[in-house]
Amino acid sequence: MGAPFAVLVAEELFASGCRLLVSVTSAGQLDPTLALPATILVDRALRGEGASHAYLPPSRYVAADAALLSAVADELARSGLAAVRGGTWTTDAPFRETRSALQAAAAEGLQAVEMEVAPLYAFAPACHRPVVCFALV
Repeated sequence: MGAPFAVLVAEELFASGCRLLVSVTSAGQLDPTLALPATILVDRALRGEGASHAYLPPSRYVAADAALLSAVADELARSGLAAVRGGTWTTDAPFRETRSALQAAAAEGLQAVEMEVAPLYAFAPACHRPVVCFALV
């Protein structure tokens, strides 16, 4: 979908009465030890795009709401659903990822690369809305 459209949809959903946004996006593998297929409950995103900066001041990462993330993780565990908790790199130019950038992101402990999480996690605190993101690798 991409970063700008993801937050556009989030804004519209909440304006229409949405009370919790659960985003599920596809992602590419960064962590070679990640068993595939994998579902990642994203706890933080490296901000490699521009849309998140419209919602929060510049920072390297944007994090999920800790309480919401814990509640979702607890519910997944109770339900017997498997998800790995970890970080992703959000980019808006997926075919411009260099080998060195991919290696650097992996070296920071990030598990996957995707196109939507950072702006959604920036939107959430800026607009006081609950958002949780999953990445499917």
